[in-house]
Amino acid sequence: MNAPDDLPLEAPATRTGFDRAFPYLVAVLLLLGAFLRARAWMFARSFWSDEAMLALGISGRALSQSLDPLAYGQVAPPGFVFLVRACEMAFGSTERALRGVSFGAGLLSLPLFASVARRLLSKPATLVALGAFAILEPLVYYANELKPYALDVLIALAILNAAIGALDAPTSTRRGVLYAFGGAACVWCSYPAVFGLASAAIVLGLSRLRRRGLASLGRLAWVSLVWASSFVAFYALTSKANASSEQLEDFWRRARAPWPTSSKALSWYVETFFAVFHDPVGFIQPALAATAALVGSVVLGRWSLSRIALLILPIALTLAASRAVGYPFASRLILFLAPSALLLTAAGLDELRRIPGKPIWFLVACGVLLFQPVVAAISQARHPRGREEIRPVLDALARRVKPGDAVYVYEYGHPQFRWYVSHGSPLPADVDVIRAAALFSDVSPEVTVPDGSSYRFTLPVLLNQALSSGGSAANRDRIWAVFTHVISWKGADEERIARGAFTLAGFLEDEAASVGLAARGASASLYVRRRSIEVTTPR
Repeated sequence: MNAPDDLPLEAPATRTGFDRAFPYLVAVLLLLGAFLRARAWMFARSFWSDEAMLALGISGRALSQSLDPLAYGQVAPPGFVFLVRACEMAFGSTERALRGVSFGAGLLSLPLFASVARRLLSKPATLVALGAFAILEPLVYYANELKPYALDVLIALAILNAAIGALDAPTSTRRGVLYAFGGAACVWCSYPAVFGLASAAIVLGLSRLRRRGLASLGRLAWVSLVWASSFVAFYALTSKANASSEQLEDFWRRARAPWPTSSKALSWYVETFFAVFHDPVGFIQPALAATAALVGSVVLGRWSLSRIALLILPIALTLAASRAVGYPFASRLILFLAPSALLLTAAGLDELRRIPGKPIWFLVACGVLLFQPVVAAISQARHPRGREEIRPVLDALARRVKPGDAVYVYEYGHPQFRWYVSHGSPLPADVDVIRAAALFSDVSPEVTVPDGSSYRFTLPVLLNQALSSGGSAANRDRIWAVFTHVISWKGADEERIARGAFTLAGFLEDEAASVGLAARGASASLYVRRRSIEVTTPR
């Protein structure tokens, strides 16, 4: 296949210093992206709530149980579950080990994205796209999260790279077998892989039909049949497990694409298009990126309809799946579309170099778009930040809890509490763990909120009842309250409600005993019954 620089996208030119430096600049960006991902992985932040839920579902299960439903209604591809469990068996139950699959996917995605960009873009545009892919926060963050989104990106890129390579070159039998069984395996490791595979089959089929007629479709037909068979088997074996996650459907209900039959529905598509460049792509200036992507779509479409279709068709199929079956078209669940968005954005920015006498605008636009992501990447590299740093809080709490104490854990923090208490922060055996819910309606019945607290990890016991009833919690004079992943609605939050329940039950916070039990997104406090002790406050 011809390089983009030999096509109308960029006029032929003699080899320049930039041409000679280009491979080294690519290597620098690849190393930068690898460094940022490794820095975050080595920091090993605490599992936040969703990660802890998935860790509890995967940890300790047999590899043969990868198809079984996960705890807490979590959903993950069985291939991802298998790989994470294999990492745990090999390297232990640490954050780094369980995030190893995502970390590895994040590293492998870098050279693969560079390969795809080089096939589609000019050299300057390739550097812009690769630089953005290397530093943008969502792509770095999800390469260090116990979730399958980084693997989704890697597989989407692998499918795109293979499809571009197959456009012009005839597919040998050996390569056809590799494509067939590689694609079949992708279906089991990434839910959105089906969108990339379907797009590749459609684009390659139409391209071969246009160039060589029906006779050229035989090999592609059996490759596509293997993909389809794998997807049917995958769906048949996993649909029952996935059906148990009604709370996830409720959470993502607003991310379902509407029928484009009204002005309100059409405005949803417009707003979503621009919003995607902020979340999940990660630009602080999404309007500029989205506008450049529109221009890039036109530019690449003029050069090759097949290649632009490989970038855009997965987006269209994802929207169709969103409308038909409720696949959420929002945030991290469409992170796999970020590479396409970056490629289109870079292609659009590249047109600014072609303004006669005004190539400076290309550098200005790139600077405006990438300045804040660069600053954020530098900040994170210097001082990595956690999300819900419950591990150091529980480590300190385990050293302060006394026999006879009780521990109340805010209900959405129970997965993290359960994970870390069983993996390095054990509490004394006679410490009671209070399982109760703190809801707005308990203290402020006049507050009307969405049903965001309908899915709870605890027994349906209210905290104020647990503290005032005849149960064991009511007989405890010292209760530690642990908060993380607190749900907030309309300016009021459930941590405030829970603390109010302690006050109403006759407890006061011992601020001196609670010093040092706070971290980003997590905290613990000691509450002491008024009759038992005078609370001391720090001077």
